[in-house]
Amino acid sequence: MKKADLFQSIRAAADKDLPDVFAKIDLDKIAIIPESEPIKKPRFVLQSVLVYSLSALIVFVGLFWAMTELSTDNLPNYTPLETEAEIIGYQTLSATTLLESLEPVDLSFSLLTSTTTPSEPLVASEIDTVNAYVNMLEITLGSENSMIYTLEESDLTQYQTMISFQGLGLAGETISYRFYYNATDESNERQIQGMISFMEHEYPASGAISLDDAALIRSTFRVMIDDDNYVEIDDTSTAESQQFAYRIYQGAALYNASQIKLNSSKNALRAEINYQFGGKNLSFQIEKNHSQNALSINYEITGDNSEAGAIDINVEYDEDSGIYRYRYQVKNSSGQSQGEYQGNRRNKNPNTSGNDDEDDEDDEGEGTTTTDPGTNPGPGPGTQNPSHGNFL
Repeated sequence: MKKADLFQSIRAAADKDLPDVFAKIDLDKIAIIPESEPIKKPRFVLQSVLVYSLSALIVFVGLFWAMTELSTDNLPNYTPLETEAEIIGYQTLSATTLLESLEPVDLSFSLLTSTTTPSEPLVASEIDTVNAYVNMLEITLGSENSMIYTLEESDLTQYQTMISFQGLGLAGETISYRFYYNATDESNERQIQGMISFMEHEYPASGAISLDDAALIRSTFRVMIDDDNYVEIDDTSTAESQQFAYRIYQGAALYNASQIKLNSSKNALRAEINYQFGGKNLSFQIEKNHSQNALSINYEITGDNSEAGAIDINVEYDEDSGIYRYRYQVKNSSGQSQGEYQGNRRNKNPNTSGNDDEDDEDDEGEGTTTTDPGTNPGPGPGTQNPSHGNFL
């Protein structure tokens, strides 16, 4: 038998022995699973990487900016004066510079340009008063880096302690001030007796500091020209707010009383002045600009008539008289000009020209002043001063 025939005989015998089950299989009930597609691996391309990186960078920069804007340095600080030197120094320095407004010199203002409105703004009648405070705030406000109060041992044998101050005026001059004093504790108060040296003048100063933490008035200071002309200042601060009450006496009569609140933002000291006069409530928010060479005011007046606006204050050198003056540019709440005014400015440095401590005389009805250099050295302690300029 051939080999091929043998294989065929074996296959036939095998097929005969298989069970007959094929006919019993229901092919329609057999589920056929389709072949799944292979899983694709992720592919990273340079474009996607750049997009993700840029998005992450934008988010980071945004978070950093938000944290910077909300940092404690940029949030308003309503108790900016912290040390004993700063608190006592601010009170006595501000009182001294206000006191200079009582010396015999006219601090009145003059209108430089007429307003385009039918009548002058309400604030025009207050420029005289504001001018006195501007003379003070020019020194006591500004960048904390440009104002330094130092508490140290006195260099005068008759006094125990000295507070010195170094600052800058709007004209760039260096301002120096010293408060010499002795302190004694009596009952629940610390009594202060001393002398302030400012602009080569000397002013008697006294004060009382409460040793009671719950006291509503923490301290009171008085700086004098004489018994009838002086400035008193109360520290009425709380844990949440730093504020001071000022009373200015001229000829033994109260001429002006105000409240000044202090706060700082971005390391710059600012002030809010509030007072009442002639049935009006007046509020002025004052600060120096970043360059420390100008002041800006936002003001609001309420009462029978109301007004709000802004005032830009610069110093200008008068070539004819050889002195610096304040220039007030008044704008209403819409930013429209309401006129320009000029106010006299006290000299801030005894080594520079341009002070208003000297005798003056009015130009013809214009309210400006001329200066005769070196004729008035200023009052010493206890000097009687029978004639006083127009503070209000």
